[in-house]
Amino acid sequence: MLTIAVMTMVFLPGGFVAAFFSMSIFSFQPQEGPQIVSSWIWLYFVVTLTLMAAVFGIWRVFTR
Repeated sequence: MLTIAVMTMVFLPGGFVAAFFSMSIFSFQPQEGPQIVSSWIWLYFVVTLTLMAAVFGIWRVFTR
């Protein structure tokens, strides 16, 4: 059960942020040039890692 809870805490923030941003940061259209990833991908990682740290922090406080 602990493993399932930890895995959920790892993937849930990223899934939420991906759904919120609709993940329109990848472009596979050949006419748009060589850039496949948007320049805003850093925002996805910043928000996701911040939410993940917050989830683990709150979990740590409640389990102590």
